[in-house]
Amino acid sequence: MANKYIAVTIGPIFDTINLASSPSALWAASYLFSMLSKNICQTLTENGVAKEEIISPYYDPDDELLNKNDGVGLFHDRIIFRAESFPIDQFNKIKDEAINRTLELFRFKSDDADYFKKYFLVSAVAFESDDPIPDSAKSLDCLELAKPFVEERGSNPLLTMFHSDDTNRRNEEIKNRVTQMGITDWQLFDNNRNLMSLPQIAKNHVPAKIANQFKKFRYYAVVRSDGDRMGEIIKGLKSDEEIRGFSENCLKYCSKVAEKVKEYGGVTIYSGGDDLLALIPVENSQAKTVFGFIKSVNAIFANSFKQYNAAVSLSMGVFVSYYKFPLYEALERSAELLFGTAKSFRDCAAIHFQKHAGQSEGLVIFNDSLDRIIELHSGIIGAMEEPDSEIILSAMHKLTLFSALFNHTETDSEIQNLFNNTFDAEDHKNNNFLKKTLPRFFGDLKSSLNIYLVDDSGIKNSKDDLVLAMNYILRTIKFFAESGGEE
Repeated sequence: MANKYIAVTIGPIFDTINLASSPSALWAASYLFSMLSKNICQTLTENGVAKEEIISPYYDPDDELLNKNDGVGLFHDRIIFRAESFPIDQFNKIKDEAINRTLELFRFKSDDADYFKKYFLVSAVAFESDDPIPDSAKSLDCLELAKPFVEERGSNPLLTMFHSDDTNRRNEEIKNRVTQMGITDWQLFDNNRNLMSLPQIAKNHVPAKIANQFKKFRYYAVVRSDGDRMGEIIKGLKSDEEIRGFSENCLKYCSKVAEKVKEYGGVTIYSGGDDLLALIPVENSQAKTVFGFIKSVNAIFANSFKQYNAAVSLSMGVFVSYYKFPLYEALERSAELLFGTAKSFRDCAAIHFQKHAGQSEGLVIFNDSLDRIIELHSGIIGAMEEPDSEIILSAMHKLTLFSALFNHTETDSEIQNLFNNTFDAEDHKNNNFLKKTLPRFFGDLKSSLNIYLVDDSGIKNSKDDLVLAMNYILRTIKFFAESGGEE
């Protein structure tokens, strides 16, 4: 016999996030909805729904992960709960109470309540099912197509907080609200409890002398991730208890990922379900790069879901942007990289470096090839006492000059001989990068590495033009050694 459930969808999240024009506003726009979701769960449990009956997201008011004062929003935008004795016509009361709690938490004025109750899209549907997560999806997808309409008013409380023309006033407004919420370990606070801006996220406490020497400390990365084939896990869940256990696993995964963002010097915008949106430095003060971050998040994902014996994996979209590049556009580009590119392949990271001067490089790196990219980066940049982009540029020039020969090598010994004969100048003889690191990587690129190139003309397999692929990869790595002023 089918069980009775109620499913809830919450929005409009993306429309609200698009109002944001700074890291603090972006966080606030996302956290607003995460707390609304949490407050709905809390209000349900106070009105006769047992915490065990909320099967997604995982909710337990006593769980320490849900009571951390770090400002990380762990609640996603869909709620499913068992409703054998909960009539759906009671949900409006739950919704209004949860909205009031959320507005009070964010210190909105009581006069704003009517506006938000029209602005928030909180819709519920009752259904019977033996498989509640997939069965609820179609109904919720339809409900999410309905956009709220709010009449114009003299002062929009969202725009006042998220998109004020006065940046300092807006940031102070958000900082004050965060402090009043009791958030003490917020990732956007620096050591002096001042809000970090995009330039500060990019610089990440690197000493000014070094930060001013290299371009990389004026760039940040917008990182998005999403699990692949998670439906395979959900299909295998046979009871509400198993679904709730899976939801708890997702919560733990998201909390660990948020900790990794903090470790890298970034800020978590949201981390809920199996999704992540974060801003991180391209390279932090401990010389950890965005490539290492991608690898770390993949390891957390694999370890978190290995118990289900399903062929799940993680896809990521990473847009590396100059700090003056519009934030909203960087967000859009990262979404395109994840959902338009990475998810079409799956189990990979689509990463795009957009230079301030207009040049760009795009790569799709499958997760099983990521270690070799990191090794190549370390073999070039890590081996240099003073990162020197000129030697990388020289290698690219030689590869292009003799591209016909390099593209038609067959064996590892042919590749090594060609590198030895091409880089035969006196200052090349003892250069490990040219004599060992590069030939080995070129051989791997030819035989086993799974990497694609992305540009305005489309997506190309690296094996179709090994030299072009090698130059794309080297240009990406050269970015970490480039010196120059701010402009």
